[in-house]
Amino acid sequence: MVNNGVYNKAIYWPKEVRKMVKRTLERECTIYPTQHMYDRLENYDLPMDIWHEFMDGEVIECEVKDMVLTKIVTRTPSSRWAGETNCAAIVLEERYGKLIARVTTVWINNSDDNHATIQRDRCVTTFVRAN
Repeated sequence: MVNNGVYNKAIYWPKEVRKMVKRTLERECTIYPTQHMYDRLENYDLPMDIWHEFMDGEVIECEVKDMVLTKIVTRTPSSRWAGETNCAAIVLEERYGKLIARVTTVWINNSDDNHATIQRDRCVTTFVRAN
């Protein structure tokens, strides 16, 4: 059983979460960009057509609600400069039995980021079994 909450790979990433992420991303999925994401791509001078690549990135954070993956944050190599990665927040929804992914925003992250800005108090840090 996976508890509700946010899981971050740098803090706590149990095998149950890995399996849930893998199973979800193996499904056929329709991906939609948002206007906010396009605005961010423009602000960062990133190509407007790279948004579809974000679903194939490394999942570094996810949110779970009622045993369903509802959001992921992915990291992909930057198309701008070496030593940077693009991060994207992607909201996942189930609609009529189909997986829908909305790429809501994107930001730049240094590859050597030491994760000092992670809000640890909002992340799940231990596995608790249900009785």
